[in-house]
Amino acid sequence: MLLARAGVGKLQLYDKDSVKPGILVRQLFDRYQIGVNKAKATAENVRFANPSVEALRSTADVVRLLENAERLADVLAADVIINATASTMVAASLEKQYRGWPKTHPPIISMALGHNADQALMTMAVQDAPGITLDIDRRTKIALSNLPKARHILDEFWPISPDRTRLFQPEPGCSSPTFRGSAADVMALTAQMTNVASRWLADPSAVASRARSFDLTGQRTGALHEFEFGWPSDVILPDGRNDYQIRVSQAALSGMRSWMRRSERVNGRHVETGGILFGHTDEFLKIIWVDEISGPPPDSIQSAAAFICGTAGVSEMNAEKIKRTRKSVAFVGMWHTHPGGMPLPSRTDYSAMANLLTGDEFQAKRFLMMIIGADSSRPLISGAVFERADYQS
Repeated sequence: MLLARAGVGKLQLYDKDSVKPGILVRQLFDRYQIGVNKAKATAENVRFANPSVEALRSTADVVRLLENAERLADVLAADVIINATASTMVAASLEKQYRGWPKTHPPIISMALGHNADQALMTMAVQDAPGITLDIDRRTKIALSNLPKARHILDEFWPISPDRTRLFQPEPGCSSPTFRGSAADVMALTAQMTNVASRWLADPSAVASRARSFDLTGQRTGALHEFEFGWPSDVILPDGRNDYQIRVSQAALSGMRSWMRRSERVNGRHVETGGILFGHTDEFLKIIWVDEISGPPPDSIQSAAAFICGTAGVSEMNAEKIKRTRKSVAFVGMWHTHPGGMPLPSRTDYSAMANLLTGDEFQAKRFLMMIIGADSSRPLISGAVFERADYQS
């Protein structure tokens, strides 16, 4: 309705659900619209507010719609896509649809309200960045986990307390009276998100993923803690073995290059170095994120012939990252260098993977090996995902 009153030319509205009595406390439907499909009811309200806006409506399931090439083309014809579902299924579907690289899509803005309607979270995915809602939500969670004053946002959108994680029906925020909050709260947060989204879209330099939190509780208490983030695009590495897409953050890449420069300075330009990779693997999307890295553990062996990665302190590092990021970042593999050479696995590398994934000590399903060739000033990077299943008869 805010967009209609702002005078947008055309709205394509998608919603498979109907108006239920419980949502009248927070959404601007009328009582006579109870039982009517939400997209249809909203299109009707748009016409009442601004007859010049063309409002098309569809009762299609968005998840299925994204799998239909013809229907998807209709969605992609929009100047902006707004995902207001707060659905993990929709987020995963968008991520899967745009997993390929390079990709083409209009800006995709996702908006979500907290279960008390006193906090909100908004993200924007642009064409030049690899991820969509699920990816940026994950980045936001990690960024917030590094900020002491952001605990309340983590507790709202990624809760760990039993009272929030215990499964029950109906869930807060769904079309039922269990939602806590009012239409005034919802409109206040929605209006703020719409204004900020407009600012983002009007910025000609908007080529990075963005996220922003909104907080009504701070306006009441005087301790306002809202955050806005932007990220440069990941480095995308294809995996030729098992068809994973490897997304390496610029921070992780910068960290590896720093360790390479240190090794070149201390050990010489021909000595290999390496370390540990921390991130997350999504088996459904076949994406591996690399968010953080370490240098060589203290018991590592470095030489011009090979890098043998140690294990001292790795378990403690892994535990710290899992706890801090609420399980979003954990051990995923190892990186090492081939100074002056190509970033291709050697016989030693293949043998090490075979021993690792057939033995009993390493229990994970897969192992990501990243190799950096050439030198720190002009690195050549490759990634390969080794699956335990590859070594089972």
